[in-house]
Amino acid sequence: MSGLRIPRRLAAVAAVFAFATAVHAQGNAQQLFFDGFELFKAGKLSEAASKFEAGLKDEPDNAMAHFYLGEAQLAAKQTAKAKASFEKSLELEPFGPTGKKAKARLAELGGASAATPAAAAPDRTNEPAPGSRWTDPKTGIEFAWVPSGCFVMGSGDGDGDEQPPHKVCVKGFYMGRFEVTQAQYQTLTGKNPSNFKGANLPVETVSWDEARSFADEAAYRSGQSIRLPTEAEWEYACRGGEQTPLCGRGAVENLAWYDGNSGRTTHPVGQLRANAWGLHDMSGNVWEWVQDCYMGSYEGAPSDGSARPICDGSSRRVGRGGSWGNRPAFVRSAKRFWVGASARSSFLGFRVARTLP
Repeated sequence: MSGLRIPRRLAAVAAVFAFATAVHAQGNAQQLFFDGFELFKAGKLSEAASKFEAGLKDEPDNAMAHFYLGEAQLAAKQTAKAKASFEKSLELEPFGPTGKKAKARLAELGGASAATPAAAAPDRTNEPAPGSRWTDPKTGIEFAWVPSGCFVMGSGDGDGDEQPPHKVCVKGFYMGRFEVTQAQYQTLTGKNPSNFKGANLPVETVSWDEARSFADEAAYRSGQSIRLPTEAEWEYACRGGEQTPLCGRGAVENLAWYDGNSGRTTHPVGQLRANAWGLHDMSGNVWEWVQDCYMGSYEGAPSDGSARPICDGSSRRVGRGGSWGNRPAFVRSAKRFWVGASARSSFLGFRVARTLP
C-alpha cells in the first residue's frame, strides 16, 4: 500500500529477524550441499544437482557448490548448464582452488564467456600456507598468514556504506590471531585504560591514535612491519576466502560475543570458533580500528587492498566487526562503523597486522 510507514522499531526488529533467518538458512544450505556431494559420489547425478540448486537458493555465493553443480550437470550431458555453473564458480572465486578447477573445466569445454575475470592470479610462490602461525618473540603477539588473493568487498543488500560491492585484490600478510589483549597493551605502554579488566580480555577504551601508537611501538621493539590492518585487509581476512555473512562458518553464537550471549561484557580472546585462517573474534567482542578514513560509500575505493589515508579534513575513522553490545546484524562481515579518531569506548579495541619485507 502506498504511503504506508513502518515504525523504526518494527523495522529494526524485522532487520534482525531477516539476519537470523539468513544465518539459519546458511546452515540449511550447508546440509543441502553435503547431501548433494554424497549423492554425487554415489552417482545419483540428478538428485545431487537438485540438492545443490536448492542450497544455492539460500547461499548463492558458494563457489564450490556451483562447481559441483556443474560437475553433476556435465556428467548428465547438460553441457550448457554446466558451463554456466563453472563460469559462476570462477566469477565467485577467480583465484582460489575451486576457481582454478572451474577454469580448467571451462577450458575443456571451449573457454569461458567474456564475463570471466581476465586478471592473472596473485603470485603465491614461496608464501606460507594459509593460516600458518608466527609469534613475535619480542611482544608475544601471535599472527596467522592471510594468503594473497581477491574477493568481493561489501554487500549489495546491506547498508548504503557497504556498497557498491567491488573486487579487491590483497597481497598476503600476517594478521593478529586475536584482538590485542590488556596484558600486551600494558606491557608496551605501561597503561590499561580498559573498562572491563582482565589480562586476556581485549584492550578497549582506546582511541584510533592510541591503537596506531601501540602498533608503532610494537614495530619498533620487534623490528617488524607491524601496523593496523587496512579496511580491505580486515574484511578479506575476516571472510577467510569465503563470502560468508559472518567471520567464519556457523551460528552467530559460536563465532561472536554479541548482545545475545556476552552478558554485556567482553570475553577472553580466542574462546569462540576461529575462521578458516585461524583468526578469532573478528565478529563481536570489540569493534576493531583499521587504518582507513571513513569516506561514506565504496565509490572510488582502492582495488589493491590499500587504505584510504586522506580524510579531507574529517577525523572519522573506521571500525569493523561489531562488539559485545551489538545485535547480530552488526557483527556481519560487511558491516562498517565510523567514529572520530579520538573517541574511546568500552566497545572499541583493535588487532594488528604484519607486512613481510
